Amino acid sequence: MLTSNYNKITCTRYDTRSLVDLGMLVKVIEKLTDENGRNKYIKVGNSSNTNSHYISTIEYDEYARKWAHFINKEAKLELYFNRSQCAKAYSFVTVKPDEFCCGMLNQVPVVVNTDTGLTRDNETITDLILRTLPPNLQVEYRKQKPGKMSMYSEITIGVTIPLGVAIAAWEGMSSLLKKSGVKYQYVDNNFDDTRYFIIPFKDKRLAIESTVANQLIFNGFYRINTKAYMASEFETPIMNSNSVFVDIFNQLFFKQYSQLTTFITYYNFFVDAITAEVCDHYHIPNDIAGMLLYASNLLADNNHTSENNAALLADRKSVV
Repeated sequence: MLTSNYNKITCTRYDTRSLVDLGMLVKVIEKLTDENGRNKYIKVGNSSNTNSHYISTIEYDEYARKWAHFINKEAKLELYFNRSQCAKAYSFVTVKPDEFCCGMLNQVPVVVNTDTGLTRDNETITDLILRTLPPNLQVEYRKQKPGKMSMYSEITIGVTIPLGVAIAAWEGMSSLLKKSGVKYQYVDNNFDDTRYFIIPFKDKRLAIESTVANQLIFNGFYRINTKAYMASEFETPIMNSNSVFVDIFNQLFFKQYSQLTTFITYYNFFVDAITAEVCDHYHIPNDIAGMLLYASNLLADNNHTSENNAALLADRKSVV
């Protein structure tokens, strides 16, 4: 939760759905299951309870909800999604405090960084699996289209709005792309690099590097029929009555006109002088857009502290 002297914004992760690329790959692999429930690549299983004792990544935990392991014998790739099993099987692998080993590829350890979600080769687990699959399955993957509902960060300010969409509405898409620091490019229909996910507009397509942090920020745009708009139309802030965001928000998020005024007021007055000074002191963003992006990045892994943790309680004996 973001709290200033004026107001509060709740920032959460909408995760009843999977990440875009993960969901697409799961569909391709699970189609190979025969009538007897056998699949040459996967064993179905859920290791969520076991893995809750470890710090890992969203992508890894999403796979762990569905599969016990992924094994591609032809490519000599094995990935296990039970952290306890991995700790025992790969105890000989040297890892840093922010890393864990979850498999082997050609007898080389697959080590994932819990902060970035990437392997030591700068790949996501999905990228790794995909590049080891036969060409026909890679083609099948590229034919998949992302669903309208995928995992993303959202904010609650009276109404619930995807975090990236809210920032774009306040400042424009270009500002969102710049402040988030994502690697992106505008591409044509022939672009098929699986390391990027696509947000399509009427006149062009926005390709964004597929990392967990980036998907949390931008997957919310799949709630919008972006193909109906020119990319340039997403540059006009919602404060302008001619902005496309006014119609979009009224259709999807707002139930009454006063909520539009409230949404704009949050942007204009959320950060007061004292809040900005505190942010500067701790070297974190001191504007509402930067704060929300910082908060979204904190949601990119499953590291958390329970609200019932006694360490969070004040020791009244020490209060004078």
